[in-house]
Amino acid sequence: MLYPLPEKFHGLADIETIYRQRYLDLISNPASRERFIKRSKIIRVIRHFLDSQDYFEVETPMLHPIPAAQRRVPL
Repeated sequence: MLYPLPEKFHGLADIETIYRQRYLDLISNPASRERFIKRSKIIRVIRHFLDSQDYFEVETPMLHPIPAAQRRVPL
């Protein structure tokens, strides 16, 4: 089902909606859109610099379904 976009004047008011549905926030809030554009450009410049210095990017998992501390066995 297709819902109408939020009003341009009021924008999104619910914080949870802003975080869970970023696309709505980016469409309805120019300040958010500019912030994301700046962030993207900064990350691009940093990656370009590190690439030129022969660094490479490694992705590591940040959220584990089972935290390591719970898997410990007492002695």
